[in-house]
Amino acid sequence: MYDGTPCPREGHPHDVGAYDAKLRIQYGGKDHRRYGECAGSGEPVRATECDAALAGDRSGVDGNRPGAADIDGISVDLSTPLEQDSAVAFIRPDSEKGLEIVRHSTSHVMAQAVQELYAGVKVTIGPAIEDGFYYDFDYAPGFTEEDLVKIEDRMKDLVRMDLPIVRKMVNKEEAIEMFRKMGENFKVELIESINDPEVSLYTQGNFTDLCRGPHLPSTGKIGAFKLLSLAGAYWRGDEKNKMLTRIYGITFPKQRMLD
Repeated sequence: MYDGTPCPREGHPHDVGAYDAKLRIQYGGKDHRRYGECAGSGEPVRATECDAALAGDRSGVDGNRPGAADIDGISVDLSTPLEQDSAVAFIRPDSEKGLEIVRHSTSHVMAQAVQELYAGVKVTIGPAIEDGFYYDFDYAPGFTEEDLVKIEDRMKDLVRMDLPIVRKMVNKEEAIEMFRKMGENFKVELIESINDPEVSLYTQGNFTDLCRGPHLPSTGKIGAFKLLSLAGAYWRGDEKNKMLTRIYGITFPKQRMLD
């Protein structure tokens, strides 16, 4: 039954009956409003809608809008549907957990830039680390310091394009077949070692990567970054495996934090 709560979605009707309020969302330790499917959309409410309406949240004023959310203690993308009464805590990009997400999303943008610039590059893994991020690549010619400048410039282009970062759950066998067709044998090996029947993939533009997430909503949410150095690294840290090229970088939500 409609309880008088207006639909928080911009452009959706706010009149009685337009909003079927099913869910109780706890924000900051307090119950605030009830959310559910908006009759005008047929789509589930997501953490972004909560953020737009809860407790007069004006996080966008200082440019520090949430990059992800903790829902019942689990870190997820802002696009994650809220399917039951939930405790929501938004993750700001300048928080410790938020910085990790920013770094991880930036590593994906770097991998996309590298694959767009250099034919035949194979991607492996690209985690966030304590003071930045890296990504390991299989590329026989290798990279130079001059290449880092080109890659960084292409990354800036991808950030300006503000590409949506979209998560999709797929059958494990389907993912293996997809990456095998792409020639990404390292990804195939990783997926084969996963015991779950499904895996999560993240896509931005023409780039798709295997990843648990969470990630920022789009590439445009990435702030300032800089590529730092090159190093060699064995695949999966085993000297019996192939030597890869690792590119290190740092990133922060705002330019002043990088300067």
